[in-house]
Amino acid sequence: MAYRSGKDEATGARGSSAFRAALDAEFQVKREDENIALILSCTKMKDAEEPKRRAYDLQPVRLFTDEEGEEIHSLAVRDVARDVDEHDPHLSSIPNLSENHATLWALIRSRTENGDACTRALLRDDMKAMGINVSKNFSRWLAKLESHGMVTVNDEEITIISCRKSEG
Repeated sequence: MAYRSGKDEATGARGSSAFRAALDAEFQVKREDENIALILSCTKMKDAEEPKRRAYDLQPVRLFTDEEGEEIHSLAVRDVARDVDEHDPHLSSIPNLSENHATLWALIRSRTENGDACTRALLRDDMKAMGINVSKNFSRWLAKLESHGMVTVNDEEITIISCRKSEG
């Protein structure tokens, strides 16, 4: 059974949810900003502590020379992990952001860009579905985005400030 991510990573992987429930471990692999590197993130670990999110640089390697004398190259993963260097440019000016802040921002952007409702309850549900414990810190994550001028919170409704300005 196929289980792969779709275009919108905030909505989670595609495929049967029963398949994910049966997994012992699940990892996401994606490109790191503009670097020639990939990021390996654990998105589910059933019976152990989740490993830290890490980046792995890619290095060009020569494979062979074809019959026309042209060298054929590919990329190989260096097996030396390093810290991830990935930031949404919209969040670059905000200090001390956790991955959960960035995830919340990605969910808000995704819902807004798709024209979907964007409320506290929906965002909490989205994060819970991703396996993130929102019981203690959700309001604090949202308040940080609001205090840095990224979003406005009007009762339950959450709006990206830059979208409101461009519409007005």
